Amino acid sequence: MVLSSPVRAAEPGSTGAFYARVAEAETRGVKFLLTQIGPDGAALGEVDPANPRYGGRTALCVYALRAAGVDAKHPDIQRAAQWLLNAKLTGTYAVAMRACAMAEMHDDHATADAPLTPTSTAATTPTTTPATTSAPATAPADASAAARLKEDVAWLLRAAADNGAYTYTSSHGKPAPEFDNSNAQFAVLGLWTAAQHGVEIPPPFWGLIERYWLLQQQPDGGWGYFARPLPATTKTYGSMTAAGLATLYITFDTLHREDFLRCKASAESKPIADGLKWLTKNVTTDQNPKLGENRYYYWLYTLSRVGLASGFKQFGGVDWYAQGGTELIRRQNPDGSWDYADERLPSTAFALLFLTRGRDPVVMNKLAYKGQWNARPRDLANLAAWMSQNFEHSLKWQIVNFDADLSMWHDAQILYISGSAPVEFTPEQIDKLRRFVDQGGTIVTESACANADFTLDMTTLYGLLFDRYELKRLDENHPLYTVHTTLKVRPGLLAVSNGVRVLAVHCPEELSLGLQLGPNKANRYAFDLATNMFMFFTDRSAYRLPGQTPWPAAKTFTPKETLRLTPVKFNGNYMPEPLAWKRLAILIGNRYEVKLDVDEPIDIAELDPAEHPVALFSGEGSFELTPAQSEALKVYLAAGGRLLVEAAGGSRAFDESAQKQLQGLFGQGLLRPLVPSHRLFRILENTEKVMFRANFATTLGDRRNDPRVQAAIVDNTVGILYFPEDLTMGLLGANVYNLRGYSHQSAIDLATNAIWLLSGK
Repeated sequence: MVLSSPVRAAEPGSTGAFYARVAEAETRGVKFLLTQIGPDGAALGEVDPANPRYGGRTALCVYALRAAGVDAKHPDIQRAAQWLLNAKLTGTYAVAMRACAMAEMHDDHATADAPLTPTSTAATTPTTTPATTSAPATAPADASAAARLKEDVAWLLRAAADNGAYTYTSSHGKPAPEFDNSNAQFAVLGLWTAAQHGVEIPPPFWGLIERYWLLQQQPDGGWGYFARPLPATTKTYGSMTAAGLATLYITFDTLHREDFLRCKASAESKPIADGLKWLTKNVTTDQNPKLGENRYYYWLYTLSRVGLASGFKQFGGVDWYAQGGTELIRRQNPDGSWDYADERLPSTAFALLFLTRGRDPVVMNKLAYKGQWNARPRDLANLAAWMSQNFEHSLKWQIVNFDADLSMWHDAQILYISGSAPVEFTPEQIDKLRRFVDQGGTIVTESACANADFTLDMTTLYGLLFDRYELKRLDENHPLYTVHTTLKVRPGLLAVSNGVRVLAVHCPEELSLGLQLGPNKANRYAFDLATNMFMFFTDRSAYRLPGQTPWPAAKTFTPKETLRLTPVKFNGNYMPEPLAWKRLAILIGNRYEVKLDVDEPIDIAELDPAEHPVALFSGEGSFELTPAQSEALKVYLAAGGRLLVEAAGGSRAFDESAQKQLQGLFGQGLLRPLVPSHRLFRILENTEKVMFRANFATTLGDRRNDPRVQAAIVDNTVGILYFPEDLTMGLLGANVYNLRGYSHQSAIDLATNAIWLLSGK
């Protein structure tokens, strides 16, 4: 049978098509916003200087463009930022948004060829002087975005009323007749963004802000726009409720990290829980809940802030990013903007902020289960924030549970399970954990409060999950301790490995406390260890977009052909990844509409060429065939059977054993390298040139693209195909640090060609 070369689809099992549309929408949105920066640097449609919102449009534009990845040195960004540096801003919203914009700018300008400087040399009011009604109009000649950021922070601190409220202009720390929660949340956003970029905010101020927002929470758990004197109520709706929640997450992280020095049965904040209940009950992505189309794009942006802060991918079963992103793609105008008339600029900026921040890769998923799983509620939130600040990519975290689809678990390579008390999972839950690992995932467990009972329960769990492999203490020189940061203290990690990869790690000494308390000198080890785990299990940060599960969905089709592959057992570590070749079967079916049956492993003596035309000899580590097994293989090959041999993980020990026992075993059937012109390399996919894993490829020099496949000829045909480098992990789609093997796609293409050739097609 001859198959036509198919058109390759998006990555199997992924939401690649969705993210391609998101990327296109972002590109068009960025182009639109860049056109909105006028010749003088001010955004088109910027309001009159007498209006307290003056400067807000320009600042929001710069903030969104920088968040979307536009280079700070882009001439349009430089022009707008220069205008902002010199603009006299008098309103809370405008100063807050400029703080956000300057925070996104100043890191880049530490090494910029042409640092931002204001055009005026007039001196500014020092930040220590009494409050004024406007942010400084000009900055000294040596001012930068960083300096302006500090000045805006000082203005925002002074602008709060005595109870933490804000209105359109500065309240100078005094009571004012009327406040609104929208200006208040923007002020907090500006201050928090500045804090993330190293500007110190006095801790008592966060306490003032928290008390204000707690008092403004309504009986139904939500928040509204107008700040009314208690006990009066106000109408609650989506965007303000999300803003209230985002603000409480900021104050929670800032003020309550040390509240969890002791493990508690519950780490839940009731006000946050009440707000989340409101959100879960009312969430929708096609309108602003209880407000309709009004402030719709602002709503999506604030919703994304809650999603990122809370770690929740869904609220009330609604995948806020997937559904919100789909709606934004549908609503985008032909010119790349969103909304209409003068609202296009702010709406486009909020849409871009939603799209860019919501698709950040997930550093780890945290498992919520029945029991004390959350003794340190902000451990992963702090880790994701710290890694985002210290690496070139923004990261987020998520909470998952046993009710979530397994594909959601695969949003991250690592499933993090913390526990401060005994725990017992049901057989169904254990099966789901096993499927997650078999599909390429990794489990990291840690005993919060160094709980010995939890460690014992994890030991039992790993015994049930991995009956072929033992939980052992890692060697002091294991790469987990050195892959990114060389740890001075090695905390005695326990791990389960199948010889190809580490399947699970347990920290008997708690990791979560250091992460909860933040990355100061005393707790830095926790962040370094967690970062090492991320780097090791992702092959040094191979990011996966949320929703891009490595496990493909099988299509329904009428088979054009049926093939069969039979793994064999032997005296060694055979088939260390049981689902790798079954994943290949799904990919071949999806791509070629060919059914590949992958059997369960059988003994070599049971091989029958009529029933098992192609046998798979995949393993890791040294092995030795018995005389009976060697004889059975001779008989099998002589009768027309064919053998595919692979060193899983690129195991050198397996390679040595295979070379020793297979060479000459079949008369003239010596293992020899296949010549580049052999049809194996072009039978279905072109594999004359291949890609290896990056680290391994560097050891191959000029031959880094050679397939390196060997073969033994039996009765003038290929009887054995031998791969001394790994196919298995490439087929599984998992990233493993420093693996001797093929890339994901090359492994799929070579294995497909190999099965096709050995099947006589």
